[in-house]
Amino acid sequence: VYKTVYKPYLGKNSFTFFPVLLRPKSRGTVRLKSDDPYEYPLIDFNLFQYEEDLDKVVDIMKQCVNIVTNTTAFEKIGAEMFTIKVPGCEKYDIYSDNYLRCVARNYPINVYHPSGTCKMGDDDDETTVVDPELK
Repeated sequence: VYKTVYKPYLGKNSFTFFPVLLRPKSRGTVRLKSDDPYEYPLIDFNLFQYEEDLDKVVDIMKQCVNIVTNTTAFEKIGAEMFTIKVPGCEKYDIYSDNYLRCVARNYPINVYHPSGTCKMGDDDDETTVVDPELK
């Protein structure tokens, strides 16, 4: 992806939006692969288990496109969208919903450090560890 999409813009002013879904409905797992503590665990991010999560990411991506193409601030600096299609998504019209879905599915971005978590929820749910206030 770097060579195809980003390298042509090397040395030019550019920016990239990284849309992140902060509260996905989908949940992944981290499981032990064996009883060997030095063996890497099995990590399944299970991204987009729920289509609703993918729909939300596509909506965020569309908002980013709109910000660049339809705001005075970005117009003043001469901002333009990349015109090179991401590999694997060439069959779709660039920045169409299908193109953005393809990009999100094939090139998911993680800008946080994934780790184990404890389920958050109401006090009356016996499967939760903390409430929404982290108590």
